[in-house]
Amino acid sequence: MSRPVTVTGYTKSPTMRHRWALGGVVVGVGVVCGEGDTCLASGTSTKYALAFCTKFQSSRCCLPVHDNMIQREFSNLLASSTVCAEMLNVHKSSLSQIMCASCSSQSPAFLSRPVDTAFFGGTATFKVCATFAAAVAPTEFDQCGLSQQAYRFSPCTPTNPVSATAAWPDSCRDGMYICQSKATQAFSCQTTPCAASDVPTGFANAPCSNFTCTPSSMFLNDNGGAKPVFYEDFAVEIVPDSEHCLGPVAADGSSAAVRRAGWNSIVVVVALGSAMRG
Repeated sequence: MSRPVTVTGYTKSPTMRHRWALGGVVVGVGVVCGEGDTCLASGTSTKYALAFCTKFQSSRCCLPVHDNMIQREFSNLLASSTVCAEMLNVHKSSLSQIMCASCSSQSPAFLSRPVDTAFFGGTATFKVCATFAAAVAPTEFDQCGLSQQAYRFSPCTPTNPVSATAAWPDSCRDGMYICQSKATQAFSCQTTPCAASDVPTGFANAPCSNFTCTPSSMFLNDNGGAKPVFYEDFAVEIVPDSEHCLGPVAADGSSAAVRRAGWNSIVVVVALGSAMRG
């Protein structure tokens, strides 16, 4: 029997429950890990479809009320212009899937002990596959810009219109410290530790290396950026695709990521099925 990982409001074990509160709505979610993974909103059904996180309809961890909140945060982030909003962009699709992560029936399994225990200071990090993280590199959104939020879940949220590569810069090298200004929300890299107030959520104020130095890591760890909605209290950790992590979703809740020992393998067959029907 595996040892549970306990964090605030969340216990990860072969059978676990965690609760999400949203504006007075408290949703209890039952989770069974291993064969036949499930993560369904306790006491509810999937009668009503999700309007935004449409990859997760029949088996999901969220309700339409959460789906609506995720869509609002996504729209706020991309609120640059009508032209850009209507532009088709594969990277926007990847960004929406990442921000919809909490609707995935597998999402509780991606929240686990940090792999890089030196860099991350919390008891758990949310794992995103490296290839998927690269698909939302800030540079992919530079031509339109983004609206970085000071905080989420408020209609009065102030936003900063930013060039993505300026807000989440590609200037950090191994051995540098990644800081986020409490006053301006801007990320920066420096050779000395961050001020205590400028340490991003879940970071240990330790030097970065490899994935933790990347602009994608900054973007995914910004609560006003690409961090999965409802995971604001946790750090996002980019890991190799061979790890158990959030990857592209090709069908209703099916992840393209390979699941490691102790988990079922997932084979994406949607594209093949579509080709055969065509």
